[in-house]
Amino acid sequence: MIRFWDFDRTTGQFEPQGQWVGGVDQGSILSLAYSPDGQSLLSTSDRGNVTLHHLPTGRTRVLLNEPDVGPIWASRFSSDGVWVATGGADMLARLWNVAAWAEELGVSSDPILFRGHAEPIEDLAILADGRHDMRLFTAGRDQSVRVWDPQVDSQQSEGRELLELRGHTDGLTAIDVTADGVLLLTAGRDGTVMLWTAPLE
Repeated sequence: MIRFWDFDRTTGQFEPQGQWVGGVDQGSILSLAYSPDGQSLLSTSDRGNVTLHHLPTGRTRVLLNEPDVGPIWASRFSSDGVWVATGGADMLARLWNVAAWAEELGVSSDPILFRGHAEPIEDLAILADGRHDMRLFTAGRDQSVRVWDPQVDSQQSEGRELLELRGHTDGLTAIDVTADGVLLLTAGRDGTVMLWTAPLE
């Protein structure tokens, strides 16, 4: 179940505004991501479910519903709101184009896949700001960060791995990239946080 809350500045309290129960057996919700315009919400679950919710209309679109995939730990919108990405226990990241979804609920049913991690993906980040080639960054329990070219212009069904970064001595748990694409930040179970120069080439 997803619950919505509104902050009341008068009382200084959060007040419940409603809840969302998925139309499929989603399982436990593991991640939520808002679109940059605040109109859409992406949710993932421990049963291989990825759902896009259009908040103004209350409609949903199931992007993935495969229980055998297992937990989907991470979800992100790109900064331009055109793409959504997920990563999870099956060691794959997936990327969908959702640009037309608000108008037509039209989302490509076949995501771009990213294969390469030897253990589950726990977090990811997207750089798609129009100033650089689009890049996907994934962080895995295999102690690695992977940098990917989605190859969106070539209509390939799989992304191309550009680089593997190592430095952590245990699995990674979090990753983010600055809005200007200059720096990459990672955190791991080894108790360290690392700052990298974001490799965009």
